[in-house]
Amino acid sequence: MFKKFKNIVSHPSLLGLYFMDHWYTVVGWWFLFFCITCVFLSIVDLTKPRLDSNVARRISDALAYNHVIDDAKYENNTLTGSYKVIETEYCIISFNDNAFMNNHVSSGLIVVFGKENANVFFSTFHLGRLNYSDLKIKDFNIKDIKSGNIEMRIAFESFIEKGLSSGEANYRAICFFNDLFGIIMYYLLTLVVCYFLAWIINPMVERRFRIKLIGYSSLIYYLFIWCKLSFSMDALLYIGIFFSLVYTVFTFTHIRLVRVGRRKK
Repeated sequence: MFKKFKNIVSHPSLLGLYFMDHWYTVVGWWFLFFCITCVFLSIVDLTKPRLDSNVARRISDALAYNHVIDDAKYENNTLTGSYKVIETEYCIISFNDNAFMNNHVSSGLIVVFGKENANVFFSTFHLGRLNYSDLKIKDFNIKDIKSGNIEMRIAFESFIEKGLSSGEANYRAICFFNDLFGIIMYYLLTLVVCYFLAWIINPMVERRFRIKLIGYSSLIYYLFIWCKLSFSMDALLYIGIFFSLVYTVFTFTHIRLVRVGRRKK
C-alpha cells in the first residue's frame, strides 16, 4: 500500500502497472483520498472565526459610521430610512430593501435590514431572522449610536449577535459543503480533461483501463488540495489540476499497448 501511495505521489510513469487492479481497489483509493480531504476541510472550517460579538460590532460600526443611513430609525414596529447598500471587508449590509437577495449573489455574509425584521444570509443561504421586537430598547435610531448612547449601542449589538449565534451551526455546515462542492466540481472537471488527454496520447489503451489509470494519476490533485487547506493558498488548487494533467501525460506515454484476450490454441 505504501509503495502504491509513493508511486501515485511521485512516480506517475509507473502507474501503468496497475491497469489490472480491481475496480473496488481503484474506488478504495479515491475514497481514501476523499476522506482525508474531508478531515482537512473539517479542521479548517472549525477554525474559521465565529459569528460572535466581534462580527456584530463590525456590522453596527458599518451602519453607524459609514454616513449613509443617517435617517434610519425604528418606531411603531417599523424600520424606516433611505435604501442603502454597504460593502465592507467583512460583510454586505442592505438597508430597507426586502428584494435585495432576489437580485444579489454573494459567497460572504449578508445582513438585510428590512422594514419589519432583519435577515442574515451566508452564500445566499438563510441563517437566521432578527425580529425588532426582540430589541431591549423600544426605539432604535442610528443618530443615537453616533452620538455615543452606550445603552443603545450595547442593545443593538446584542440584538445582532443573537441572530448571528442562532445561525452558527448552519454557517459551519454551509462553509463545509460549499468548499467540498467546489473541490469535487474541480476534480470532476479535471477527470474529464484527463480522460480526453489520455485518449489523445495513447488511444490504444482500452477505455476501462484508461479510466482506472486516470483515477490514479489524478489523485495528485488531492495532495495539492491538502496543502491549499493547510496554508490557505487558493493557487494550489489550480496547480493541482495542472499536475494531474502532467501526471496523466507521464502515465500514458509510458504505456505502449494494453490488450486482454484469450490465448489462441
